[in-house]
Amino acid sequence: TTVPAPAVNPNKDSIVSRGQQHSINFTDHTISTDGICGTKTLANVARCFQHAINLDYKKSLVVDGVFGNNSKTALGKHYVKKGEKQYLVTAVEIALMCRGYDVNGVECPGIFGDGLEFQADRGLTVDGIAGRNTILKLIGC
Repeated sequence: TTVPAPAVNPNKDSIVSRGQQHSINFTDHTISTDGICGTKTLANVARCFQHAINLDYKKSLVVDGVFGNNSKTALGKHYVKKGEKQYLVTAVEIALMCRGYDVNGVECPGIFGDGLEFQADRGLTVDGIAGRNTILKLIGC
């Protein structure tokens, strides 16, 4: 009998899988880098934002991947726009990659550039600012 070759995951080097790896590096929480933006990936995206909020705004959020009331309150009206450099930018870049958007790399802390096609795709105001509504959509809230 012939043993079939193992299936090759076409997503292994996808933008999403690279975003997943960045989320692991940023949060130190391991998930599969399978190229699929599922619930575990979105939980790591939430962890990225929780970690960034703690670093940038000196909050003491539990980095648990559940973006509940405490996380939303800590996010408040914070946003990032072109030219700003902070960890919240890093979280936005990672989240965009996990959603399949190529941001041409992730910096830590990140410098905000372009790449918010996500806003148009999700029916948000395309303003070049990653504000509360955009961030919550990226997390999946």
